[in-house]
Parts: sequence; C-alpha cells; structure tokens
Amino acid sequence: MGGQHRLRPGVGQAEEGITDLLESILVVAEMLELKANPDCAASGVVIEAGLDKTKGPMATVLVERGTLKPGDALVVGETWGKVKAMFNDSGKRVKKAGPATPVKIMGLNGAPQAGDALVVAASERDARAIAEKRQMERQQKIVRPVRPIKLDDVYAQIKAGQAKELNLILKTDVQGSIEPIKNSIERLELKR
Repeated sequence: MGGQHRLRPGVGQAEEGITDLLESILVVAEMLELKANPDCAASGVVIEAGLDKTKGPMATVLVERGTLKPGDALVVGETWGKVKAMFNDSGKRVKKAGPATPVKIMGLNGAPQAGDALVVAASERDARAIAEKRQMERQQKIVRPVRPIKLDDVYAQIKAGQAKELNLILKTDVQGSIEPIKNSIERLELKR
C-alpha cells in the first residue's frame, strides 16, 4: 500500500498531492536558482478583469518581474492607465507588489483581456501611445475590405489560364436538394 496517498480529513480527491507538488516546485526552483529581479520595472500578466460599479475597470494581475507600485504608468494589452490603487486577495490596499504577487489594480481606461501582458511604461503619455498603436494595428487587421468575387472575374481568370480549378461550397436549406445541383456540376466536369 506504499503507492497510495493518504487523505487528510476534509480534503477531497482533487486536492490529493498538492503539498507534495508545492514542495517539488520549491526544490526545483532552488536547484535551478530561479529568482526574479524585484528592482526593475514591473511586468506581469492579467489573470482576470472586469468592470466594478464603484471603482471602474479592475484587473487582477500576477507580477512576474519587478515591483509594481501606485503611480506606475501601465500598458495592459490594448488598455493603458496609471495605478491609482492596488488590493491584495483579502481586499486590503497594498503599497507594492513584487514578483509572484497577485494584486487587483485600479486606474486603467478599460478592462483588459485575461492573458494580456502588463508592462510598466516610462510615462502615462507613452503608455497611451503604445496602447493606441496596438488598437490601430488590431483594427487594420479586422477592417480589410474584401471585394466580392464575381463569376465574370472567375471566367476571365480561367480563360487567361490563371485558374485551373474552381472550389465550390454548396449549401442548401433542405436536405436532399443538394443532390441535383451536385450531379449537374459533376456532368459539367465530364463534358470537358
């Protein structure tokens, strides 16, 4: 029975082995000498974000490097702002957040997406410029005008030898009505 894990009273199967896992992580981190620099500009990632009725946009972030402090200008994905206040997991205000510290921040101009990267900028003006540039890049990817393809254009390409195949997607609203269309197209191919 040496392979079985002992369960503590009140601890479910899903929590089995968590203590061992945490100990293993600490041992590996110590062996590899994994350390984060708390004396540089903060960077991290958004864990969750939302809109609070009284406080405005709020984001829970995990600081990965550096130390985050109130007053820092931030770029978080396509949002920007200045840290007005930070709260720990108990809801108490904190004055700084070092590496591996999750905090809820207030002061962004909008709610970022979970997974967005957080970076401290030199100034609020720089943060705003970076966020606006990211927004414009995203919009340019989305708003590319698509010209509809006409049969005349396809026929001209086939005549010019530019297109040898025509891929079609057939859709019908009633099951069984596609068979006559499919058969007609297949007969066209046989006549060539």
